[in-house]
Amino acid sequence: MSTYHSLLAAAAHASRGEEVICGDEQHLFRYEQAGISQLFGIGFHTVPQNEDGTFPLTYSSADAAPSHGAGGSGVSHSQWGAKLGKRSLQYAIESRQGGKDSHYPRPAVLALENTHNRCGGTVLPQAWVEAAAAMAHDAGMKVHMDGARLYNAAVAGNISVGKLVKDCDTVSLCLSKGLGAPVGSVVAGSADFIARCRRLRKVLGGGMRQAGVLAACGVVGLKETTKVLAHDHARAKSLARGLSAVPGVLLDARRVQTNIVFFDLDPAALDVRALRARLASDAAAAAAAAAAGTGPALGHRAPMADGAAPSPPEKLLSEVVSEAMDTSEAFAALLEHYSGGVKIGSYGGHRLRAVTHHQVRDDDVEKCIDGAYRAAEALRVV
Repeated sequence: MSTYHSLLAAAAHASRGEEVICGDEQHLFRYEQAGISQLFGIGFHTVPQNEDGTFPLTYSSADAAPSHGAGGSGVSHSQWGAKLGKRSLQYAIESRQGGKDSHYPRPAVLALENTHNRCGGTVLPQAWVEAAAAMAHDAGMKVHMDGARLYNAAVAGNISVGKLVKDCDTVSLCLSKGLGAPVGSVVAGSADFIARCRRLRKVLGGGMRQAGVLAACGVVGLKETTKVLAHDHARAKSLARGLSAVPGVLLDARRVQTNIVFFDLDPAALDVRALRARLASDAAAAAAAAAAGTGPALGHRAPMADGAAPSPPEKLLSEVVSEAMDTSEAFAALLEHYSGGVKIGSYGGHRLRAVTHHQVRDDDVEKCIDGAYRAAEALRVV
């Protein structure tokens, strides 16, 4: 829900035809169906994100862009845009000329995200945030912080939430992620800004009359769960170290700063097609043996000591891994099965994400690591 509030914030700051500048890996841009454009007619102008969640703020003098049209170097304006338009915040702002030229949209909002989800739960360097905000303010823009996990950033950086957002005009905070409330987010800013957000929330159908019970949960999260976020971070780092040792898992555990662990699967080592090929081969061999009377029929095994017949491994894995799954989805499904219910998210192809929170305990971390080993063995390319 925090991005719902970031959507409200952007719409409260900007008018139709204006732009939000943000990193190209930020949640506001990557997800939510481009809601600010779809619903409010506000454009995105993205700058490529670095691994730590930052993006370049300035370009060098050697890269200085011409003011308009062809420059002295003979490079056209469109070529400059291709070369520099996605490289720095400075160029993203200057390329629009503040909206003074009627051909260009006006940059109205700089949106930041702390911690940064897709960059692995990284904490934005505070000096960088301050410099980015100063550049945006100098251009007459507002600065909004998507703080879905802002308290995680505060705990990891040993800095107060107030200091983290002191240079921002507005901030949103999710109560239902690390803080543990069942639902809910809040947005903060000036009284005029909040009044605009309330009107926008109404038109989006986001009002709720009986909100007290949810607000109470949010208060508990703010007062109590924030005190133990460091435990989530420690468990995430322990999980990352364990996952990094799993054959076929690609993960630099040193990059994990907060409660988010992203990792990749080596396609040369792990592939769902290898599992399907083995299952098909085993099924064919079992069927042939049954037909020849030289082995048990498929689906039958000798009883266990307690009298219960175990499920055939090939049938069990076929049920866990559907034909529609890619390798990351299959890994997540197998891990959940082998760990006894630990869930992680797949991000398509070979990328996955695990997130720790107050309901994740030390034994859950161990179960996840054990499940990852067994999932990797099932998907191993021979």
